[in-house]
Amino acid sequence: MTVASGWEITAHGVVLDLSEACVQTAARHARRDLVDALLGDGAVGPETARAVALLDAFIRQSDFAALRAGDADLAGHAGSRVLLRDEGDGRVVLVKLDRKERR
Repeated sequence: MTVASGWEITAHGVVLDLSEACVQTAARHARRDLVDALLGDGAVGPETARAVALLDAFIRQSDFAALRAGDADLAGHAGSRVLLRDEGDGRVVLVKLDRKERR
């Protein structure tokens, strides 16, 4: 499991912490951090490249205005966490996690 401020890679996908940002900003920041890790000289595993691909697909497929308008928790600053999970058919599913579900 890879963990950074605002996101973590798990066996199930990428978890985004929306305490300080909306879902769109959190996804973009996680992607940026992971691409920096891939391009840097740090040791990264294959899960890093899979997480970047997952985030790329999520960013490309999502209507962020509709997500934020449809659920205030996805607009950020509510302490929510979401899991981005690859369904295996090119779709990325967003699953809201219980706020109590902490590491």
